[in-house]
Amino acid sequence: MRKSDLRPSIAEWLHQYLSQRYRQAEIIVEETPRRSIASFLVANSLISYFPEVLNHRIMVDVCGAAMPKNDRHEAAYLAIASIKVKTISLPELCTFLGCAAIVRPSYAFIVSPKGWSDSVQRLVHNFRRMDILEYGKGKQIVVAKWNIARASIQPDDLLVPESL
Repeated sequence: MRKSDLRPSIAEWLHQYLSQRYRQAEIIVEETPRRSIASFLVANSLISYFPEVLNHRIMVDVCGAAMPKNDRHEAAYLAIASIKVKTISLPELCTFLGCAAIVRPSYAFIVSPKGWSDSVQRLVHNFRRMDILEYGKGKQIVVAKWNIARASIQPDDLLVPESL
C-alpha cells in the first residue's frame, strides 16, 4: 500500500467531515502531496484568511477549507491531513505537530491504516501526556487509524476517542 492509494478516500472523508460541520459553507478539499499549504491557499483565493502561511513551504498530503457563504467572508477554517502507511511513530507525530503549530489549522489529522506505535500509545495513555497532541489553544491533533474497508475514521479508531 502507498500513500497515493489512500489519498483519494481520505480527501473524500475530509470533505464529508467539513461538510457536516459547516453546512452553509463552501468546502474545498484537494490532495496536495506536491504542493505547499500556501500554494493550496493561494490557488483557492484563501490566503487572505491565513496570510502568515505564505512564509512557509510546509507540505501535507491533503488540505481542506470551509468558507461560510456570506457576503462578509469573516472566517475560513483550514484542515490538514498527513498520511502514513506504517504505524504513526513518535518522530512522525512530532514533525506533524511542528507543522500544525506553525500553520495553526482549525483541524489537523494524522492517519494510518496501521494506527499508531506502542510508544505513542504509552505516552498518551499511560503517562497522560495529552500535551504532545496540542498545537494551539484548544487545538489538538487527531491521531487515527484509517479504516480501509469503510474509507473513514471510526470513533473507536482514535488515539484519543473524544478528539474527533
